[in-house]
Amino acid sequence: MTSRYRPAIRNLMRSVANRTLGALLLPSICATAMTAVAAEPSSKLAQYDVAGIVAFRTKYFAGTSGFEQRREAFARMMDDVPAPAGVSHFDVDSDGVRGRWFTPIQDGNTCAKRIVLYIHGGGFYSGSSSTHRALVAQLAKTADANVFAVDYRLLPESTYPSQIDDVLRAWDWMIEQGYTADRVVVAGESVGGNLAIELSLRLREQHRSLPAALLLMSPVTDLAVTGESMMENGSRDPIIQRTSMITVSRAYLGDVPPNNPDVSPLYANLRGLPPMLIQVGSTETLMDDAVRFARRAGTMDVPVSLEIWPNMIHQWQLFPFMIRDAGNAIQDGASFIRARTLTDNRTHTECISMKAK
Repeated sequence: MTSRYRPAIRNLMRSVANRTLGALLLPSICATAMTAVAAEPSSKLAQYDVAGIVAFRTKYFAGTSGFEQRREAFARMMDDVPAPAGVSHFDVDSDGVRGRWFTPIQDGNTCAKRIVLYIHGGGFYSGSSSTHRALVAQLAKTADANVFAVDYRLLPESTYPSQIDDVLRAWDWMIEQGYTADRVVVAGESVGGNLAIELSLRLREQHRSLPAALLLMSPVTDLAVTGESMMENGSRDPIIQRTSMITVSRAYLGDVPPNNPDVSPLYANLRGLPPMLIQVGSTETLMDDAVRFARRAGTMDVPVSLEIWPNMIHQWQLFPFMIRDAGNAIQDGASFIRARTLTDNRTHTECISMKAK
């Protein structure tokens, strides 16, 4: 994001700080197909709530180093995050595809009207369908969707392209079960957002049907780590620092150039990709990954909406039990999913059953 757009975003953040509006249009950075908004914090306690998340994380991550230790710490932490009631789930291990289905329970029945493929974040080295169960279950419940959270191979045991290959295999498996692409939304946060975009690019290059839409939460779009916010927000983002992002990028890519569009969608031709909703926190080091990618998508006629959430840190959506803006952001994502999958009258009345095999 160039400096001439940054003041517009900052000014908008200040303008909504004490307002009750849910969102405001940011016309100064709108491309042809892009809408950018600053989301209103749900309360003045937003910064305090974020501090609570940081303290919660510190209990588990203090003294850890290396991918394996941090993976274990993340798993322990997320084991203590409660998932919402009213959502059923079961594990899948079929044809090389592993993951977990989540579906809302309505009137004692498991029934939903749309499908989501969820790709978890975790720096390519951590995370799973289990660690993300609170976020995914909440998304399933609010979007009235069956959500399949895919488990893909991780660093350091597996490097690129293992992760995207596993995601593509999961997509193929879902289509083979009889789901149609136009009723499937692909969602992901952090590197899961990266993989969601790269999945769509692969499908487009193969001249295949694309997902109905992409829900991208703080997506990693630039593994070359060139965004200005990597430095400017370094003191405010307790989750991702530039040095750690470079370490992950090098481990993941090996000899692959980090600005290769096959791994960094910021540099890709985005024409023809499905509509997108992008969410990012204003204090994230990854803010420029989201803003620059949204602008690029908009200039290539991709329908894209960008939400910038004041004072939010990376992966805040993982903690709906601690911070109301996590639940609010998930609700926005669910509304987007609903809007993009209401393609015919059947979606109002049909139940889509989960496929175990």
